[in-house]
Amino acid sequence: MPSKNYTQEIVQKDKAHFMHPWTVFDVYKTEGALPIEKASGIHIEDTDGNKYLDAVGGLWCNHIDKDSS
Repeated sequence: MPSKNYTQEIVQKDKAHFMHPWTVFDVYKTEGALPIEKASGIHIEDTDGNKYLDAVGGLWCNHIDKDSS
């Protein structure tokens, strides 16, 4: 498992160089983004080894047909 410094380095680089358009910026300014290291099935894992259920992962992968004619 990577060290805590590895996670902090990723968070600092992310804050300096990337904008997350659907983010609560008050929290983002203090905590930064959650750096995801890997995924398997419906679970994702952050750089500290914490596992999460990827409940919204498919939300941005849907094709919506606005013209069904």
